[in-house]
Amino acid sequence: MRSHGALLAAAAAAAAAALLAIAVRRRRRAVALNERRRGQTQCEEEVTVEEAQRRFARLADGELSPPVALRGLRAVHRQRLSKGLHFVCLRCPSGRTIEAVLRTELLADQQLGQLYRLGDALTVSGALEARRGRLSIRATRLSVDEPWTSLFGDIPFVHDFAAAAAAGGAGDVLLQTAISHAERVRERLDANAGVRCVAGLVRPVADGSRHMECGLLVELGEPMPALEEAVRADAALPDAVVQRIYPLSERHGTLSAACDALAGMILAASPRPTCRVQASPRSLEQRIALALHARGVPLSLKDHSALASVAHVFGSFGVGVVRRSGHGVLWGETPRGEASARRQQRTAAAHAPQAAPVCRAYHKLEQAAAHIALPLSASARALDVGASPGGWTSYLAEAGIGSVVAIDPGALEPRVLALPAVEHLRTRFEEALPRLLERSRTSGPYDLYCCDMNAPPAVATDLLLQALPLLRAGAVVVLTFKNTFKKPAPWHEACEAALARLRGPLDGVRSVQLFANTVRECTVLGEVRAAAEAGAAERCRAMQSGRAMLLRRILADYFAEHAPDGSHKVENLVARVVGGPPTALDGVGVVGGVLWDEAELFSRLEAKYGAKVDPDP
Repeated sequence: MRSHGALLAAAAAAAAAALLAIAVRRRRRAVALNERRRGQTQCEEEVTVEEAQRRFARLADGELSPPVALRGLRAVHRQRLSKGLHFVCLRCPSGRTIEAVLRTELLADQQLGQLYRLGDALTVSGALEARRGRLSIRATRLSVDEPWTSLFGDIPFVHDFAAAAAAGGAGDVLLQTAISHAERVRERLDANAGVRCVAGLVRPVADGSRHMECGLLVELGEPMPALEEAVRADAALPDAVVQRIYPLSERHGTLSAACDALAGMILAASPRPTCRVQASPRSLEQRIALALHARGVPLSLKDHSALASVAHVFGSFGVGVVRRSGHGVLWGETPRGEASARRQQRTAAAHAPQAAPVCRAYHKLEQAAAHIALPLSASARALDVGASPGGWTSYLAEAGIGSVVAIDPGALEPRVLALPAVEHLRTRFEEALPRLLERSRTSGPYDLYCCDMNAPPAVATDLLLQALPLLRAGAVVVLTFKNTFKKPAPWHEACEAALARLRGPLDGVRSVQLFANTVRECTVLGEVRAAAEAGAAERCRAMQSGRAMLLRRILADYFAEHAPDGSHKVENLVARVVGGPPTALDGVGVVGGVLWDEAELFSRLEAKYGAKVDPDP
């Protein structure tokens, strides 16, 4: 019998022979593949995507075209279909997507990640194929024209498929704005500038974009000077909201090709402009400036007459040139130049001499005036609930309104208190309500109700419904809904529920997102309906009755001792016993009228919190 050592030696020799055979087969396959590539390269025809599309239109389903080569395609997605096939989704500068089917044998001894990475700009060679009506290419060769990492380093490539599909290849201007302002700018442009937004939000680099480096991709319905003038003259667009404008005259698959095209535009212009470079993202500006300088483009940071623009949009690079407008203004330098200065002068004139606004809230009401006509005459009267430190109160008083009653336990700024039209009731609104009702019998109803209190939609709505007896028919209502929720779904549900409640007593109820609003709040506008005013008076009297006041004290003591987190429910529960305004209740929804008597309410509280209610406070 053979020894144990001899058996091991024989096994090792057999393994070595097997490994050698595998290596030989791989080498032969690689040599054969290289020969086939050289033969195909000689007969490949480099075509544009548009020409490939025309050839594709002539193919029957499953038919192959002669080999072609397509350049400047961005790899946006890949998937392994089987052990021998890989699928690559490629996006061309015109916005069209092309499917590439890659056989594993093309990789030879390479891993897929060594051949290319997502985000790379590729040249793909192979035969065109019609696959279920989609343009496809049977790839026989892949080469990287421009690696993603050479442009953006370690920032991962992330492709927004939904936004890219919606835009397609449309969009000839990119307007740079902050993420928080994008939707508001879109609404203003749709209303006033006659443009069509083809993509709501474009991030130049998904995970590497700064807050201010995002933008709106728009299709102009008018020449660019008309767009510029519309934005410059729009008083509802605060200064510096639209940071830059990037014309996208042409799209190219690589930054190098974009620089070639941009240099060609500039050098062919007559007279030839001196340019400064602006790029999105800005991290590319120095690189683009060096590339243009090497191509003979005259550049200057100060003495320039045009901006050479490059913007990365959905995997391609759009280029264009912006010359000085008739106002001598260049986008990216002074966003709205003279119009900006005029608005600053108007704002300064409206304020107290040499005084800035009391707080940011001042600009909310200032911008709300562009959406609804505020009663600001010398005979008008206003209520400002949750007024501290006095932003909305100061705006109304400085705008010329006759009287503003500011209601808040907090203090107002001394310069706001000094305004002759301002009266401060330093108490909670519920406590001030009886005094206001008594006063309204002699001095008449109020013309404007404002509330910028830091409270969720349900609380802001409850306060307005209690205030309805104080307001005349047609009185203007301006509320701020604050997002106090941790997740988006409860916030949206709370807003919809509150708006539904407001549509009963108010006409023209609508939610707007002002530029002065943060991303965690919105402004609600409306006008008091005549029938709502009459019914509200009776409900308000019920809430101020002796029965309601006694029940309010009982519930306040109970929640303070047994359930402090539920103290905000007191007014809602009182309303459902005495017949106050409609309120939102947990597990019940929005209800009005009488729901329980005292005994039933107390039994429900005892069952929920495990403690008896003392009816003698």
